[in-house]
Amino acid sequence: MPTKKAFLLFLFSIFFSFTATGQAERGFAYLKQNEPEKAEQAFRNSLAHPTDGVAARFGMAWCYLQQDHSFRQLCEGLAFLRESRRRFPALDANTKARYQPYGLSPAAYPDMEKALQAAALHRVNNSRSVAQLDSLLQLMSPFPEDLEKEVQNTRRAVVQHAAHYAEDYASIRSLAENHYGLVIQANYRYPSQLEEKLLNSFVKENGLYALSEFKESHPGHPFSRDCWVDQFISAINSKALRPLLHFLSDYPHSTLDVLADVVLRAKTGNGANIPQAHLLTAAEKQQLESCKAGWKLQAALESKEPFGPALQQELLSHIQKSAPASRTYFLMKKALQAYLDNRQWEPATALVKFSQPLFPDVRPKGCGARFSYFVEKQLWFRVAIPIIERAADGIYRMPLAALNTPEGSEYSPAVSADGSELYFAATGREGQVGGEDIFLSRYDFRNKSWGPPQLAESLSTAADEVPLSMTSDGNHLLLFRNGQLHLAALGREGWEKPQPLPDNINAFPWLGRATLSSDGQVIIFAAIKDLQKVYSESDIDLYFSRKGPSGQWAPPQPLGPDVNTFEQERSPFLFHDNETLYFSSNGHKGLGGMDVFYSKRLDDSWQYWSVPQNLGKEVNTLDDDWGFQYSMSPAGNTVYLSAENLYSNLGDLFFTGLPKHATPAPIAVYRGRLMNPSGEGLQSPLLVTDLESGEVIEEVMPRPDGSVSILARGGKKLSVYPKDQSLFPVSRIIDPSTTTPGTVDTIHTVPIALMLEEGVSAPLNNILFDFDKAVLKPRSIPELLRVYELVKDERWLIRIEGHTDNVGAAAYNQKLSEQRAAAVLQFLAGQGISPSRMSAEGFGDTQPLASNADEAGRAKNRRVVIRFERK
Repeated sequence: MPTKKAFLLFLFSIFFSFTATGQAERGFAYLKQNEPEKAEQAFRNSLAHPTDGVAARFGMAWCYLQQDHSFRQLCEGLAFLRESRRRFPALDANTKARYQPYGLSPAAYPDMEKALQAAALHRVNNSRSVAQLDSLLQLMSPFPEDLEKEVQNTRRAVVQHAAHYAEDYASIRSLAENHYGLVIQANYRYPSQLEEKLLNSFVKENGLYALSEFKESHPGHPFSRDCWVDQFISAINSKALRPLLHFLSDYPHSTLDVLADVVLRAKTGNGANIPQAHLLTAAEKQQLESCKAGWKLQAALESKEPFGPALQQELLSHIQKSAPASRTYFLMKKALQAYLDNRQWEPATALVKFSQPLFPDVRPKGCGARFSYFVEKQLWFRVAIPIIERAADGIYRMPLAALNTPEGSEYSPAVSADGSELYFAATGREGQVGGEDIFLSRYDFRNKSWGPPQLAESLSTAADEVPLSMTSDGNHLLLFRNGQLHLAALGREGWEKPQPLPDNINAFPWLGRATLSSDGQVIIFAAIKDLQKVYSESDIDLYFSRKGPSGQWAPPQPLGPDVNTFEQERSPFLFHDNETLYFSSNGHKGLGGMDVFYSKRLDDSWQYWSVPQNLGKEVNTLDDDWGFQYSMSPAGNTVYLSAENLYSNLGDLFFTGLPKHATPAPIAVYRGRLMNPSGEGLQSPLLVTDLESGEVIEEVMPRPDGSVSILARGGKKLSVYPKDQSLFPVSRIIDPSTTTPGTVDTIHTVPIALMLEEGVSAPLNNILFDFDKAVLKPRSIPELLRVYELVKDERWLIRIEGHTDNVGAAAYNQKLSEQRAAAVLQFLAGQGISPSRMSAEGFGDTQPLASNADEAGRAKNRRVVIRFERK
């Protein structure tokens, strides 16, 4: 795309070849002399001319492009240009020829139009103004194909900024009416509060007395659909208190009951100023006193101090007197959340059990509104009471203080399987390059602390990036980029450019969070198939896709009816066992509108799951808990999450635990580094086998630097060795019971060519004997069979050497080492290797690899090695 500067230089070059005559020509002459104000006036004087007006409009557009004009003037300039272009074909040949020296030709219009659009786009990008964005899309469309991507990126950035920061009614209304799909695509924490922000911003700018106008403008808004909205508007528009008091007593089931209570509290100064109180009837005074009692309890709750026995009893008394009013129901829930926050379990249980019979499900007579509030209160009690009664597990949420900043927002943690790296998204932090960037912190296992976060430069651009999930080998990172799912691969120089997932995944009208299986072969993500309009809840389901043998992702399928409901499921996190799924849902009922659940995969179809279980009162709240974004260590004992404040847009990272019933079986993580003989990291595939059976469980690819993480599931002991047939299959035993977090083992590879040419030996690490014995244990068989497969078709000479530690007499150790080497030879001979090709020798304790002063050193010295020689 030509830049504005380049385009202007092109037009200026034309001017040196003409002589100015006439009014429009004078305008071009003024431009040549760098007098844009005079040029603009000259062009304006020619706008009405039937033929010169075409050139004048072209010149006006040029004036606006040449100077640093406002966004509005750039839009006006484009309008001039398009009108000039529309009229140009009607000009006669002489007029076209007269203006051709000034650059007026069919070929000039597209480039100038693009330059005006690009300049306006730059203004919108800098201003982050929703109003300018709307004008851009309305007045400057269509855009050329090579500019369309930048337009969409700018739109996404402006909408995201407004979703977090806009407080004016016009911007919020535009988000709801013009950009709703993009709002929920790029700001999955925002939509559930859109209705509230829209009403609040309107009232803030226009006052309560203008709510009739709001009702007319937004007939689908819950406020407008309330069956008693007209009575409410009439009551608040009255200067007297009586209409409000009557509304509160006459319409207890109205969802506007809560708002009426707020208005009454404001009008009376929290009950301190009651005009003409002596004129109120006894019933009106009783209603007022009931409201004042509720305000007192609300103030006590806002203080965050735990309720003592007296206030607890006062709360129950107030609920009994004022139920089933909507305001009382929501006060009860607010008090319940305070009890849960303060870990007052017994008062919480007493409160819900006391309140249950006082709030029956009622569909008010003559009311056609289908609010779930009317008919789902008793369902909520039936579900919530067992959750609240369940014994607590002592879970506390603690901030990751080393990673959080007071001025920035940190969220969406993604921790590596070995626990050494934590990626997260952030806005508002120093050193950022885009709106949402990715940061990385590394864990210091010695000091048990996270290091200072650094910008992940290869993953962060001027676009918006959010990390989501990592494969267990650390070679792939799933992330959001501008609302679409991308996958980044780790290269030798760091993360390579993230590649978008195919359209069969990214083409959904809305995509939420996603998670990878530990091997990266399955992705689970939240998506909307049919996007509803604002004020209508879209059905969000969880989908999965498998990666095929060719590396292509299969068409996504729903996760199945055990997990998905007709409402919303989102924020999936798949534990490293590839079986335990954590997700948020409001279709499976719980404490709040959206609770966190877990479910277990039952088969390999990925469509059958166990009945989802609620994570309980120490994790979930009475609000929507879909803002939590989880990542979990394989040990299952540390959960990393983020919790965000919708209105301040400031989130923080935390760590916590899980309830016992929701904690998966722990998985041990082996950390190693594959090295070549020169001591450099080697990226070569490793085969992981069951130590008992020798069955191959998986193939693992180390990172480019040779580092590798291997998960030992189910407590099984594993063996790992190089797959490359040019390397001797030197193995390592992974014992979950002795794996220490943070410890990195070194796997030295031994090229077979080096063994043949230089006589280098290779250790047989999985050759096991009972104490003081020379009889091979069954676990030794898989390793010896690999040796057999390696040598059976070769003509190499094979030498087997046995070594011991220094425990016991030297003569005894010498004999034991000889017997153990002979046992290996006999096994290979039994498989068909000619004894004439093999020899065995023992060295006792004469060639130690390490000190015999401790058990770790002695274990290294007890070994059997093998050598090859060309025949």
